Amino acid sequence: MFKTTCHLTLLAVENMKKNSYGRIINTASLTVKEPLSNLVLSNTMRAAVAIWAKTLATVIAPFGITVNTILTGLFGNRQYFSQKHRQLQDRWYY
Repeated sequence: MFKTTCHLTLLAVENMKKNSYGRIINTASLTVKEPLSNLVLSNTMRAAVAIWAKTLATVIAPFGITVNTILTGLFGNRQYFSQKHRQLQDRWYY
């Protein structure tokens, strides 16, 4: 995930520099701010993308290019509900 994001973004940046204008928008999970347990690698990669994008933003800003990362909200998928179920069990049954 990290390597692919960096590679594709840097390919686009070259053309954006020629135009002196560009907008890069990354999407990431809310786990960048609040990591979920049992998702160590996923949490790490998402945080790495966000920090890399912040660093890139300062480097390419003089070329008229902005970089933003949008943190999505929670999605009610199987993994999320499984995690929430365990948290509720820990809270109420012990």
